[in-house]
Amino acid sequence: MPNIKPISDLRNYTAVMNEVTYGNRVYLTRNGHGSCAIIDIEELDELDKMKALNKLLLKLQTAEKSVLEEGTVSADELEKELGGIMSSQYTRIIARSHCPAAGKTGAAAPFFMSTEPESKI
Repeated sequence: MPNIKPISDLRNYTAVMNEVTYGNRVYLTRNGHGSCAIIDIEELDELDKMKALNKLLLKLQTAEKSVLEEGTVSADELEKELGGIMSSQYTRIIARSHCPAAGKTGAAAPFFMSTEPESKI
């Protein structure tokens, strides 16, 4: 059951805050209409993560639809379209089989990407 209180109850701020827990929000009203809500910070973080994930999934669906409808471009076609930019820069990914940060062989390998010519790296 929702915990709805008039905003005037915030005069006793501590009592209202003690009622806020994960999954138990306090909704505040002004003149009988919803004004704001107080939620647990962990719940807010989880909601923010869910919102970001939802946005990412929407973009992925849009990209998949675009690939199905419009197709893809080969690397050669992309290079021609970009006017040789790809050939003038060196792009590389260095993946190591040993990850010093993890201290184990076979750990998730870090990677490095650069669009700088190899001589500048």
